[in-house]
Formats: sequence, C-alpha cells, structure tokens
Amino acid sequence: MTLAGCAVTVAEPETASEAEAEEIAALPAEETGPAALDLTDTLSAVEGVSYADGVFTVTGSGAYRVTGSAAAQLVVDADGPVELILAGVGMQSPEAICVLSGATVTITTEAGTENTLFDGADEPDEEATAVIWSKAPLVLGGEGTLTVLGGAHNGIR
Repeated sequence: MTLAGCAVTVAEPETASEAEAEEIAALPAEETGPAALDLTDTLSAVEGVSYADGVFTVTGSGAYRVTGSAAAQLVVDADGPVELILAGVGMQSPEAICVLSGATVTITTEAGTENTLFDGADEPDEEATAVIWSKAPLVLGGEGTLTVLGGAHNGIR
C-alpha cells in the first residue's frame, strides 16, 4: 500500500478595502427560491398572488412553485416575466391557466412530478377557449409530465 500526500500553503486572507466592502453590501440578497403556491390553501399569503372566488391571480413577476389539486383557475396578470413551476398539480377549470399580460410566461414541470390540467367540460363554454390560454409569449418545459385535457376546448392556445 502506498500513501501519498500533498503540501498546501495557505496564504493570509486579504482584507477588503472600505470601498469594496460597500460594493459587497450593495449586492442584492441571495434569492430564497420560488414562492410556494398551494392550490388547496386559499388562505395562505403568497406575495404577488391574490385569491377570490376560485381564481388565483399572479400580479408579481418572478417564480412560483405551484402544488395541489383544485377546481380553480390560475390567472397571470403581471408586468414582468413569470415562471410557474408545476410540482404535482391537478386543476379543473375551463381556462385552468390564463395569461392576460406579462413579458414571457414559462410553465416548467418539476422533475418526477405528474401534472394534469382539465377543462372539465363536455360542452363548449362560450367564454373559454383553451385549457392553457395566453396573450403573452409562452414557454413550456421541464422534466416532469404535463397532461392537458380539453374536453370541449383547445388544449393550448
């Protein structure tokens, strides 16, 4: 058996000048990750999201990790980019995800999760057009699965 080692020389740490310390302090705080939005908890407070009468409305740009199952609608009406990270979502609504405004909206499926969006209709609803409907650019991706079922509407429009 042969043992080998290596020598390491540790230099004295440099101290930051006062100007460098101010620059470091001015950097934005490290992000804590996406906001957690549970569709089964209509009373939870999520910054940038409101809830009324079965509709979750996202008005703040940023990332939202969405979980839970509900007969609810998720409306995006934000001025900046929004990412919806679907992590085990089940939604039933004529327009389950409806994007009214915003820069780009990204729908990402989290790895290892199954997500199902269903319009819940056998007959067309004159006001609804698709299970996922968007006026803004829409990007779909992720390593999980997304099943979009349009019983009476388009799947994605």
